[in-house]
Amino acid sequence: ALVALALSGKASAELTLGHDAGCAAAVQKLGHHHKDTANAREIVIDEARKLVTTPAYMFDDARLSDVWVGIERCVAEVLKRC
Repeated sequence: ALVALALSGKASAELTLGHDAGCAAAVQKLGHHHKDTANAREIVIDEARKLVTTPAYMFDDARLSDVWVGIERCVAEVLKRC
């Protein structure tokens, strides 16, 4: 959510905050494209903006192990691009 707010009015980005309709609407209102994800393990890569996001704790029922996998995948993708 912070990334969407920080980029508001600057660049349209593709990102995820899970599959909550309210969060998706807020992201879209800021001028971005929200991509639904099914679980905390997934990541969304915006190649044009060099942005990698994961929903992490946005799923109320997410297990800590799933959040960890999503964050690990997100960090690994960022490090590949360094």
